[in-house]
Amino acid sequence: MIWHLPGHKTFASALVMAGGFASHLPPMFMIAFMDLTGLSLSSVLLAWVVLVMLAGVCFYSLTPTMAEYRAQAEKASGTALQPSKSMCRVLREGHATLWAHWRLNTLTVLVQAAAGSFLMTYASLLGDWGKVFLGS
Repeated sequence: MIWHLPGHKTFASALVMAGGFASHLPPMFMIAFMDLTGLSLSSVLLAWVVLVMLAGVCFYSLTPTMAEYRAQAEKASGTALQPSKSMCRVLREGHATLWAHWRLNTLTVLVQAAAGSFLMTYASLLGDWGKVFLGS
């Protein structure tokens, strides 16, 4: 996205961050829709899955190919890009990078997993999702 919006890096970053921060809206809309229509949670979640699959098909058709992406990146940067690395080489280099600081990486993953699970538990117990899932 950065190469397709040169000069608008802040806007592109804001779009990415907004996608993460807006993730609480679908459950709120689902609860309102369930109250309005009387549908069950499983029916609403099935409709959500269908919408996500349709969005995936739309995004797949709108996303530029790797060749288009590289051409736009070269045009925006004004320089030729290095040839792509093989997947095996990329995985090997990534593996070496992870193992270089394995203790710190392990600690980071554990802390993030704990923080995410605590946040989800806290949110589910306070909101209407707690009533739906736990019956409390």
